[in-house]
Amino acid sequence: MCLFGATLPALAVAQQPEPLVAEATIWGENDEGSSGHAYLPATIQGKAVTLLVDLENNGTLQLSAGALSRVGVTLPAGSTQLDSLTMGKFVDRQIPLELAPAPDWAEAAPPNFAPVVGYAGTEFVKRYDALYDFPNMRLRLYQGPSQSAKASAAWLPPGTKPSDCGKMIRIPPPNAGTFTAVEMQINGHPVTGVLEMGPYRPKMNEFALKALTATTDGPKIHTTDPTPIYGDHTLIGNVDQLEMTTGSHMFGAWDTEVLLEVDVQQFLKPNTPVMLMNLSMLRAVTVFNSMSSNQVCFSTP
Repeated sequence: MCLFGATLPALAVAQQPEPLVAEATIWGENDEGSSGHAYLPATIQGKAVTLLVDLENNGTLQLSAGALSRVGVTLPAGSTQLDSLTMGKFVDRQIPLELAPAPDWAEAAPPNFAPVVGYAGTEFVKRYDALYDFPNMRLRLYQGPSQSAKASAAWLPPGTKPSDCGKMIRIPPPNAGTFTAVEMQINGHPVTGVLEMGPYRPKMNEFALKALTATTDGPKIHTTDPTPIYGDHTLIGNVDQLEMTTGSHMFGAWDTEVLLEVDVQQFLKPNTPVMLMNLSMLRAVTVFNSMSSNQVCFSTP
């Protein structure tokens, strides 16, 4: 079995503990309409609560003072830090916090869950190594090592191999509007793959299209007159049956929209080819976002 980039004896692998912190339920239909939201059980000041993990939200913790008061939790007005948050047996401390004053804020929780008291955004999730298991509708948070590990020495969750992984590309906050990015290839051409947590079609920017058209053996490309789409974006073409790969994982062939620009490219180096992946592509795979080893891994259960 291979967990650290080298073949290890079965006994050594079995002795490696799984550093699981918490598990959340992805609630809703596992189809193109799923938003990818997960509901995370937690405890604040000894009171059971639920956090809505929202990867389209850029912040850390956004809690409602009103929702907290209804479960018996009081935080000082203007609080910018939560002293402690308990998830299972794990206690996280000194978490950046945005406290909302609205007393009537509420969000429905799955059956038998404690009341939802707020959101946990991308910056909260990035405190951990996070496994998004879409086929089994769950999110697992792991406590990574205290110091960053090389990819060849990284701990990987069961079912994930080093060959499933690609190098993580850091997107700086605030307001990056995305969960994570990774080195990937489209028809053999290197691009920056970015996870877009919505049930949409895959999209690429103009620079990714230019990378494809640099050779004559690329996929079938249809250019169009610039057309407004998705609000302030501009559609300039479509690509048939685009092959996308990260590490050894092949996502299959997808019809892809070409946009003049995508929002996230403003946070990357100029002229970066960008490929937006989404829940339509990811619903059959697990995504392991390893902050501790700077890699993103895709595998099929």
